[in-house]
Amino acid sequence: MTTKITLNPISSTEIDWLKQPGLNHKKSEVLCRMGIFSYYKTQSEIREAIGNEWSHLEVWVDEDIENQGFLAWTDKVAILSFRGTDSGSDWLINAQAFFPEQHDLGGRRHNGFNKIWSQCSARIFEILDKNINPDSVLWITGHSLGGALSTAAAAEFLSNKPNRIKDFYVMTFGSPRYGNEDFQKAYDQRMLQKHWFYANQSDPVPHLGPNWMGYRHTGILKYFSKQGMYLDVDKNAVGLQASMNTAEEGALNHMYLIDKDIEKFSQSEIDLKILVTAMMAQANQPEISIISGVTKIDDASGTLQGDSLWTAAAHNSALYWKNINFIANL
Repeated sequence: MTTKITLNPISSTEIDWLKQPGLNHKKSEVLCRMGIFSYYKTQSEIREAIGNEWSHLEVWVDEDIENQGFLAWTDKVAILSFRGTDSGSDWLINAQAFFPEQHDLGGRRHNGFNKIWSQCSARIFEILDKNINPDSVLWITGHSLGGALSTAAAAEFLSNKPNRIKDFYVMTFGSPRYGNEDFQKAYDQRMLQKHWFYANQSDPVPHLGPNWMGYRHTGILKYFSKQGMYLDVDKNAVGLQASMNTAEEGALNHMYLIDKDIEKFSQSEIDLKILVTAMMAQANQPEISIISGVTKIDDASGTLQGDSLWTAAAHNSALYWKNINFIANL
């Protein structure tokens, strides 16, 4: 029997938290909810999910672009939320373009993720420049593919910040890697203390693009074991190999073998596409519904048992929310 997790709209108190600078788990929980809400298909559903405390909402659900998302804002705070991967075909698109291209900030980036960002970037800049009050704080968030697009947006804002944005922060969940080591250094020099990314043990997506191709994560890693234990570790121990700092043998196997397996079995871009498509075939977003302003999403906790190196359930956005909500309320 599938159990459901209940997600409430964003309250005025929670919006007040987001007006203040700095990162913490309570803010992460709010932003994780906003990332989940981006999976709704219509503006009316997103409006009902986020609640009535937001004075404005702009949604893009254009079928001609490969991502959906929304901007919600009040007089002092704005949230840019990118929808994550919603189908196996999305991952096939992503895998077609693992090989990086130059980024103005420095280093190289994933050209597939950048292509998707470029499809909606002009509209986002227009909304921010025309509508957001001066000195507003902007939060950028997303799950899965939405996490990579959050990094893409933040990187562009570093060199071309919207006129009305005083400051911005990034919070991502189950995100793939976006740039190489030189990009990581350039980005983290300015954003390290303003970007958190969460990764669940056994979630394969944070291992893409592959470490062996030079990809690196940006920001500060916040890692949860399969048992939901929070571990504050260094993302650069061996790439994302957080378990190198833990006693969990299962996590150790998971963390360092995935990249080695990709290197061993993916000798061409075609092989890599096949691998990623097969690996993510069951990792679609779980069922999400809204009734009377309350969001319900499938709970994946009961499907995490076993010794698999990775599982689709570990990528479930509801599991990310459940883990973060627990630590936020300690």
